Amino acid sequence: MKNMRNLYNLGWGLALCSLLGACQSDGIPEVEAGSTLELRSVSLADDAVTKAVTTSVDNVKLYLKNSSDTWVNPVYSKSGVTWGCESAPLLGSTATDVYAYYPTEEEGKAINVTASSGVYSVEVTVRDADTFDGKQIDYLYAKPVQASKTSKIISLQLFHALTKVSFYIYKSANASDEILTLKKIDIRSNTGRLQIGKADMRLNGTGEELGRLNGLAGTSSIELTGSKILETSLTQPNISCLVAPMDAAEQVLSFRLTVDVDGVEREFETASISSESGVKWLAGYHYVYKIRIDKMEGTFEGVTVYDWQNSTDQNTSVGI
Repeated sequence: MKNMRNLYNLGWGLALCSLLGACQSDGIPEVEAGSTLELRSVSLADDAVTKAVTTSVDNVKLYLKNSSDTWVNPVYSKSGVTWGCESAPLLGSTATDVYAYYPTEEEGKAINVTASSGVYSVEVTVRDADTFDGKQIDYLYAKPVQASKTSKIISLQLFHALTKVSFYIYKSANASDEILTLKKIDIRSNTGRLQIGKADMRLNGTGEELGRLNGLAGTSSIELTGSKILETSLTQPNISCLVAPMDAAEQVLSFRLTVDVDGVEREFETASISSESGVKWLAGYHYVYKIRIDKMEGTFEGVTVYDWQNSTDQNTSVGI
């Protein structure tokens, strides 16, 4: 009888364990193995690296729908050669568009996506003044890619939302004995085509909509300040900055330079650079202006425009 009682108790115990296991299974959803989004690589559209301001990134923020059809905005970070995420989203059977941008934060505050009427964007700020060292943030966006649990590994390519403007500013041979120190560059637009302020960088759309900066204010001047001793010859630009693309062509452009000449500050304004067709600074392009300074004047000598990602190969002269 004792053995029968033990078998009876054992049977009840097994039944109870089975019941508890079933309850736990119902309460905790299973995670489908291999359904999390994996980021294989992030590249920049400028493979010539030395010409870009941002040449590589070690974190990027994504925006996508997860397996629960909820929009999520996770950060992926690079460690060594591997990209990972502390809260990698689960992917569903239906493909979702994956949007991406850099940086992930500004001045310690996270940069998050805003969605309005089907438009996804992040807030950016374009300075009205900068330094020769360049404090303007280089904002980047990616062309959307698709992912699902059956196609969970993605690679991203980032593009510049801003324009790069550089200067070869050097002193003429007849000023070789003097110390000329550049203190300020004032970029001047006759019709206020320069753009500054806060804007929304668009992450979705077609054609020129993608990466567009909406909401900037027009201005006639952008100032760059610092201290740069001028040489008589240069092998590469000595000043560079990032600016917003122009929303329309500028027919008249000029530069006002403040130069310390042996302890005395002088202002030199280049002749207005005018062109019937004008120039429209475009996102992702690199405009290089060459200016010669002597003790009495500043002389504009030309401009070259490059495709930012390959500025060592292209050398197309333009008229403004």
